[in-house]
Amino acid sequence: MRAYQMARLTREALPEKFPWFATTSAMILLNYGALQYVAAPNLEFVVVGPDDMQYRFNKDGLHRKTTELAHIVVIAPEGSSEDETRFRLDVAAGLVGSTLGRNAVFHLLFENVVDLTSGQFSVASPTLWNPLASEIPEVTPEGLDVLARGLHAIADLEEHVRNRVRLALNWHEQAMRSPAPDQFLKQWIALEALGMDRRDNLRPLNGALAQAYGISVPEARDRFGLGRIFGFRSRIVHRGDRLSTHGLLHAYLEAIFRDVLYQKLTLPHRGFASGVAESSAFNLPAFLYEGS
Repeated sequence: MRAYQMARLTREALPEKFPWFATTSAMILLNYGALQYVAAPNLEFVVVGPDDMQYRFNKDGLHRKTTELAHIVVIAPEGSSEDETRFRLDVAAGLVGSTLGRNAVFHLLFENVVDLTSGQFSVASPTLWNPLASEIPEVTPEGLDVLARGLHAIADLEEHVRNRVRLALNWHEQAMRSPAPDQFLKQWIALEALGMDRRDNLRPLNGALAQAYGISVPEARDRFGLGRIFGFRSRIVHRGDRLSTHGLLHAYLEAIFRDVLYQKLTLPHRGFASGVAESSAFNLPAFLYEGS
């Protein structure tokens, strides 16, 4: 269940009897008053060493109570997965914001899981990326030189190209901080902004990869599978398929983005995508649900 604070509403503005609406996938309740809830825990990430990290959990102040306010509570029964349950909550809250207005879901107060048998409440921590899954930051003189060269290269681009690169980097930053499948979709938007001249034309991206790796465009098309990834993205966006996205698929798409960015800014080629693809666990057909 979730609760959202409603903005610019007094008790008098709400119906005398608080309305509620229900379907098989969610229930929506309007109310006014104070809410008791369990807050998301505060997790502190502590770096002990390059290969030793710890998470510290602070459980103080988890049980809270709001002031008197107008709010909407959205309840969804447990789905087949945590992502599916959150998806149902997102759909219901999205409909509320679309019909009653954005201020109806002005501020997310909390998200709790309620066991109706025991009456116990539980809460999930924020999504955290495992730092051991990525490389150590390259703060050597050579690595910092690449950063400096990248900054100058962006500044020297033609304005319309510079604007697209900046837009792509903006979407890339959002992707790095988003959970799946939002991370996959935002990373694709970043790649599209960086290297596609039309919505369905992948040739510029394949051309950039071909130049980066010193191969032909057809070889790049077959080797990196951008067309297949585009088809997977279309299944999610245009067919509405609820497909989970594998962590290595996220890493692969991010690596392709970095390869294309390096090529566009004429930075030294690093072969990021080939590095991910060489992992023994990498299986692009399985990640893309090919054959299903």
